[in-house]
Amino acid sequence: MPFTHPSFQKIHALLRKGGDSRTRAGWVLLLTAALIGAITIFHGRFVDESDNLVVARLLVSGDHLYADVFSHHYPWAYWWTALVFTLTGPSLAAARASLLIYQLATLAIAMRLSRYGFELGLVAFAWSILRFFYYGNLVLYSGFAGAALLAVFAITLAALVRRIKFTIWHGVAVGAFAAIAFLADPLSVYALVVSFGFLLWTSWRATLVASATAASGIMLAGGYLVATHSLEAFLAQAIDFNANVYSRYLGEGPQRFAQLLKQLTSGLEITDPGWRKLEPLKSFTGTYGDFDRWLFTGFLYRLAILTLVAGLALRKRFLAAAFVYFYVAALLIVARYDFRSQGFILVALFSIALIIGAPPAVRFARTLDGSHFTWNRVPVLGRATMQVVIILLATWLLFRATAHIIIEANNLTYAANFHDMEVEGQRIVEDLACGRSDVVLGYFPGDPLFNWVSGLRPLGRYLFLFPWVAEVALPEVVRELPQTGAIIHVGDETVWSYFPTHKYLAPLLERLDQEYVNKGNGWYVSPDLGECSGTN
Repeated sequence: MPFTHPSFQKIHALLRKGGDSRTRAGWVLLLTAALIGAITIFHGRFVDESDNLVVARLLVSGDHLYADVFSHHYPWAYWWTALVFTLTGPSLAAARASLLIYQLATLAIAMRLSRYGFELGLVAFAWSILRFFYYGNLVLYSGFAGAALLAVFAITLAALVRRIKFTIWHGVAVGAFAAIAFLADPLSVYALVVSFGFLLWTSWRATLVASATAASGIMLAGGYLVATHSLEAFLAQAIDFNANVYSRYLGEGPQRFAQLLKQLTSGLEITDPGWRKLEPLKSFTGTYGDFDRWLFTGFLYRLAILTLVAGLALRKRFLAAAFVYFYVAALLIVARYDFRSQGFILVALFSIALIIGAPPAVRFARTLDGSHFTWNRVPVLGRATMQVVIILLATWLLFRATAHIIIEANNLTYAANFHDMEVEGQRIVEDLACGRSDVVLGYFPGDPLFNWVSGLRPLGRYLFLFPWVAEVALPEVVRELPQTGAIIHVGDETVWSYFPTHKYLAPLLERLDQEYVNKGNGWYVSPDLGECSGTN
């Protein structure tokens, strides 16, 4: 009975119009990915997402990014979330749902334009499971950049292998995705330059359109910063600060040509022993990046990409093979693992899908037809063998990931992930803010999720006082410490195992001890709140 419903009939008709059976299968996989993605939408929380949520809410209320709120991140994730909140009101569910819709829509466009319908549908299906492990369901800049970079990759590869003719409209799409990727994560520029360089071999006119579209998108963003009197602050925070302050803590700056050369000359670091840990029953509760230090992830991803490069070269698609290798190397200088590497992960999944989707059976059978052995059959046997190996590794990865999600089923709800924070937010308002909504809250070294759940504005321009931010912000924070209507928490912790807060935030703690009321456990309130607020 449900399958006779008009809604199902419309979906069925749409799939039938989608082309051949492989293309229709791709659309089915995309729809399945939407369902799986919705199941895990509330899982996990991370400080950078809290930053996006709180800043977006401030933008909706009239603040301007950079001018009124400090950030060394690029603006796309903030602006996107603010737009969503303008339409729906501040809502975590709406923000995360919008990211899922964005990712699926991006893949749908890429499927249509690249004609890799089945392969990108397979990527959507696999990513709907694996995004759970990469914060891919959280509203982070990497979630926007990753999907856009995959779309650019798929369309460029399709043009280079002559699967499609690279037209003006393809150029517009590539340019739009390039602008999004850059405005979400500026380190995407290395991969984008690689793509545009290779696209010149297909159609210089369409490539110029792509470049013009990307430049127009970036210029529009710059124009908005000018209109909101935020351009100077953007240059100081997102460019100068990253290049001269944050880079010292990371140990690397935005100029990463040495890292690019290392990736190119090391075979994408496939020999790194960190990727070769077998552990079929590996625990997924490890530290940052541990999920990728595994044969079925870090090694599989690189193996699939190098296999794709070799396969293209054997088919004498040398330009396409070079593009894949250089593009992936450029992605790896953004990040080698974990959530910031989503662009690399998605391209790796696409490589796996291309290998799985290739039909080797006929050619493999011809090598076993009973005739005498010849050396020209070695590449065919090698490709078939690698295909089997990659299918087995990928199948086990998805099986283990799915099993883990099923085991964690009770932790996928909104209540399981945010109820404790909402209770804490209510306690902050009632016990520390005395029920007042005009109180400001500074939670340091940083977790704006407390601002989100309590509804209290941040203390001044700074949502964080991590060591790299404190280096430039601490004098201002101490100097402009409010004398009324303020709550401040300073956690006794060590950031990145090297920076204890009681040392690098000592000037703030000294001022708080002198002028604020200590409520215990790192909580301080301004004197006007001291009498009515309780203790922690």
